[in-house]
Amino acid sequence: MKIGVFDSGLGGLSILKVLRKRLPDYDYLYLGDNLHVPYGNRLHKEIIFLAQKIIPFFIKKNCALVIFACNTVTAVALPTIQKEFGKKIKILGIIRPTSEFLADHHFGKVGFIGTTNTIKANIFYNDFKKVFPQKELIFCRKDCPGLVEEIEKGDLEGENLKKILSVSLAPLKKEKVDVLVLGCTHYNLIARQIKDLMPGVRIITQGEIVAEKLEDYLKRHRDLEKKLSRGRSLELYFTKKDSLYPSLIRFFLGKSQNPSLKLAKINFG
Repeated sequence: MKIGVFDSGLGGLSILKVLRKRLPDYDYLYLGDNLHVPYGNRLHKEIIFLAQKIIPFFIKKNCALVIFACNTVTAVALPTIQKEFGKKIKILGIIRPTSEFLADHHFGKVGFIGTTNTIKANIFYNDFKKVFPQKELIFCRKDCPGLVEEIEKGDLEGENLKKILSVSLAPLKKEKVDVLVLGCTHYNLIARQIKDLMPGVRIITQGEIVAEKLEDYLKRHRDLEKKLSRGRSLELYFTKKDSLYPSLIRFFLGKSQNPSLKLAKINFG
């Protein structure tokens, strides 16, 4: 059985890349719902509906577990989807591992950037205080409207992308945050560009955090771990054909990669 990774588009590839580096023996299946990207400005009921339609695809493709490599989906849909499908497939999010990481370190002022839905929900702060009510951190947050769309275009050095970043990061620079959590997996793909605009600030991407926590999770859940096949295979599915994706995926996963992209046949109604 495979490890599934789900995102609204390309962003989850940043999680997938680190998972395969840290846990290379397993078989992976990635699904990007680029037909409906971005999720960040959709209504909550729409996001839950899309996740409800997509999870059966992972079950059909023989996945033992699926990781929501998207903070928006994790924030909005994870409890509902776990309740509905939890008996058939294990479903994990990426927000709790981030909370645990922050609790393990002594940061002063923590900045967050993410999609509008993720930032409005204040999910990182709420989850952190739920799990670690005695710990104190100063949270500063800012959404980045339009940034996911620019990343999906593939022009990561474009002037429009730099303009969106400059405007979005300005309030956090003013707040003088110590660290900046990239609260959307798409943003991991432009971590260098963000670092250039935030000199002296530690940039935290979620890939390493999620990979470390998954490795620990599998050690603690041996019954699930034993179900996972070890063929080092990778299947990449998307919900819409895009001529740019093959070259973008090679860029994101590594130039040596020559993955075969498949169209996921999902009836969204």
